[in-house]
Amino acid sequence: MKKLLRIKPKPEVFAGMGVVNTSVEEVVVFPVHKKIELKCIFQSCEGFKELELIENNLKKHFGTHFEFNFNLNFSKKDISDEETCVIIESAVKELKRESAFAKAYFSLYEYEIHNNILYFKLESQLGIQKLQANKFDEKLEITISKLISKKIQVKFINGDFSEEVKKVEEKSLAIQEEKLIKQEILVK
Repeated sequence: MKKLLRIKPKPEVFAGMGVVNTSVEEVVVFPVHKKIELKCIFQSCEGFKELELIENNLKKHFGTHFEFNFNLNFSKKDISDEETCVIIESAVKELKRESAFAKAYFSLYEYEIHNNILYFKLESQLGIQKLQANKFDEKLEITISKLISKKIQVKFINGDFSEEVKKVEEKSLAIQEEKLIKQEILVK
């Protein structure tokens, strides 16, 4: 069995799926490890939305037995602040998709950029320590810096999310109360 298979797909294969902002330069299949890596170039931030479309179509053809990884590049060199935000959100989303650990600690976060330093405000100091110990800050630095063609440093800092947590708790209580009211109505 081959260790890997490299495929240079024709553009019309992905265009048929509705993919217009992303060009897939190469697909590398690792059959032994059950992984598929796609090397993609985005023409615009709309390409991030197309990744899910690509992945879903590939899962239909290959099944869920394979793990999909995306090696991403951005063709634009002058990236607006809005596009930078989309890139950051997409990088965090991808990190959360790859790691349940990251998903837990990035469930509630904010970020700010100052002087090429990206500050992620996170709810838990313990989470910050664990994310740093597992080098998630470095993973985000590499991914985001590569996509925006500018060196970005990532720092995790403790944030105050007491208001947000309070709102979620209030909403949860309201939903529970509504369910209880509906049950009481059904019982009567």
